[in-house]
Amino acid sequence: MLTEIKIELPYDFEIICLVFALNPADVLQDYVNRISLPRLFTAENDPLLRSDMQIILSRTESQDPTIIDKKISKFQKDNIQSQISEILKSGLPEAEQENMCRQVLRKACLELIQLRKKIRSVSGISFNIVETVEHN
Repeated sequence: MLTEIKIELPYDFEIICLVFALNPADVLQDYVNRISLPRLFTAENDPLLRSDMQIILSRTESQDPTIIDKKISKFQKDNIQSQISEILKSGLPEAEQENMCRQVLRKACLELIQLRKKIRSVSGISFNIVETVEHN
């Protein structure tokens, strides 16, 4: 999917890209390209992938109060984790496991999105991440 996103780059991000002679768009695209939920489940000891995913997961955790987190966790356990565990125990090649995990996630994804929206709607919580950092 090709999409255009306009973001305001923080000063520190711009400086670090400048210091290392990096194109900010390339840095962000590289990060996005590495995101893979199936690889997260199937790749053994990939600290870079885990740290990439932790960026997203930590933002979600900061936005969802405990009540939402509990309901989402229950859905994930009941609808995703048990199926993923069976795939991982299958002994199939890693690429095949990734494809099977992707199918499980694709199926559950729409339900998970709707559940999260419903819970947030009922609780009156919106998922807008807005931070302002003041630079001196």
